[in-house]
Formats: sequence, structure tokens, C-alpha cells
Amino acid sequence: MSVVYQPPTKKREHEAIRSFLQENQTFERYSKGLSHIFQFPQAVNVVWTECGVVNAAWDGEGNIVMCYEMVEFLKGMFSKRIKDPKQLTIAVMSSLMFVFLHELGHGLITMYKLPAVGREEDAADQLAGLVLIATGDSGLEIAMRGAQFFRLLALSGAKTPFFDEHSLDAQRYYNLLCMVYGSNPDRLGSLVGNDKLPASRARRCPTEYSKISSAWADLLNPHMQRNRYAGQRSGYGNDPAPTSRGDSGYSGNSGNSSWWLCTAEGSLGTAYGDGPMDYRTQTAYGSGPTRDEAGINALKDCNALMGVSKNLAWTSGQTTEGGTCSIANCITQSR
Repeated sequence: MSVVYQPPTKKREHEAIRSFLQENQTFERYSKGLSHIFQFPQAVNVVWTECGVVNAAWDGEGNIVMCYEMVEFLKGMFSKRIKDPKQLTIAVMSSLMFVFLHELGHGLITMYKLPAVGREEDAADQLAGLVLIATGDSGLEIAMRGAQFFRLLALSGAKTPFFDEHSLDAQRYYNLLCMVYGSNPDRLGSLVGNDKLPASRARRCPTEYSKISSAWADLLNPHMQRNRYAGQRSGYGNDPAPTSRGDSGYSGNSGNSSWWLCTAEGSLGTAYGDGPMDYRTQTAYGSGPTRDEAGINALKDCNALMGVSKNLAWTSGQTTEGGTCSIANCITQSR
């Protein structure tokens, strides 16, 4: 997955946007991490360009097209409510990340030929929300800012035609907020109330989230990088395959087994301002004909996932601590 920045030629202001995005490298780091999560059956590019309109799209040919006009639009919309430059940048980047993941959702549906029994636009919103929720508090914050984007669109008076393939902006706001709340209702009770999620809807959100999450897990698990290894079970949770022989641990020689599976883990702490650090463990698997090769693969994937989590934390305005991956154990597999 690569990122391309096409030089703008129509508006001088777009050059500043291109320069900021390219120097920031946020989309490069996200793309690298996503490449270690999903098995892409073709080359996928993130193409930043001038479009002449406010838009972002999956073009059906392997490109996620992100328009400089979208950044301009988001900055103008959020600046009416957010005056602090840092918070304004966070709001804009968070919304861009949701838009990017939404378009990636269209791409995954197309590339994997996933079945759909509803509107694809709703499915892409769901996938973007699930990817963010899965990364912890920083992803939750970005998902909530994505929901706020739809709320501001609805309040602005922008009208989505009833015949449009997209749900109404207000509906997208409540659907995304419901997913976020339903993922952890005990912690996220503050999302329920006036001008937020009505209690009548909130009661159903945990069940809604569980069904959506389970359905997407079944659809995507065969296409996850963690399931690309020979002998590894592809069920939800992705437990290591049973040990046939050999010892655990990463020390020692490469062994004589025909196939090895290693697990790498790292703990990343995130916090807002002076608040307490919330630590979350990221786990990745690596496989190979020797223990050394399997361990290197596991560390590579773990560090890539850590990179995604760190960037999500930065985008949502958090500080981070830790994030170093190490081998937890290695086992030999039956072939």
C-alpha cells in the first residue's frame, strides 16, 4: 500500500496542504500498518490530488482517491467551532482518517468480493468504525470525531437527497455513535443523553455492535495477514496451532522443525494531557521454516501494528508511552 501526492495546479492553497500531509507522513504510516493487517490481492494506492470538488473515493482500480478540497472543506467547517490550532488539526486529521478508512472499506468489499445485503455506504461506515474501535481509546476518539463530522454536516443544513446511496448525515452520526457506545457501554455512558445518543437507541447498541462486529469478523478473517501462515487456524481469535514438538521461547537455535509459529507482544500506553496512562497489549503472529525467521516475521508485524496505534493516538491528541514489541513464545506446528 503506497501513498502518492500529485502536485496541485489549480489552487495555490492546495500546495500548503500537500506539503503538510507529505511532511507529516501520517498516511504513510497508516498504510504500512494496514498492509500488515490485510492481505491485499492487488496493489493499493492512496492518491492525494486536486479533484475540483470536495470528495474522496475508491476508484475501482486499486486507488483510494483523497482530494485536497476535502482538507480545505473540513478545516473551514471545524474552524467555525474550534479556535485552538492544535485541536483544529486533530479534528481535521481525525475526520480525514475516518473518510480514508471508509473508502478503504469500499476497496475491501470490491477486492474480496464480499457479499452485501444492504447499502454499501453503510457497510463502509461500519468497517471504518470497527477498525478504529479495535485500536483502543485513540481509535474510539477518532471514531467519535468522525461522528461529529456527520453531525456538523447535518446541522449545517446540507441536504442529502432521499434517493442518495448514502444515509442521511444525521443517521450516519447516530449509527456511528451507537457502534462506539455499544463496543463498551460500561465505559462510554457519557455518550448517552441530550444532543447525543437517545436512551431508547442506546439500549440496543450493544447487541447491534455485537452483530456487526461478528459479521465483519467472519467476512474478513480469511483475508487477514495473521491467517496467511500454513497450519494456522483461521477462526475468530486466531489461536496458535497445537504444538507437535519443540520447546517454547525464543532463545536457542533455530531448531529442526519443519514449521514454526512465534507470537510477539507489545504494550502501548496512551493518555490525554496529564491523565493516567491506559495500557493496551498488541499481539501479532509470525511463521517460518525456522524459529529465527518466524520470530522476525512476528516482530515485524507487531511493530507495524504498534505504528498504527501510535499514529491513531497522535491523531486523537494523545501522548504515548512504551510500544516496544518482544517475542512472547514460539512453538512448532503439525504439518
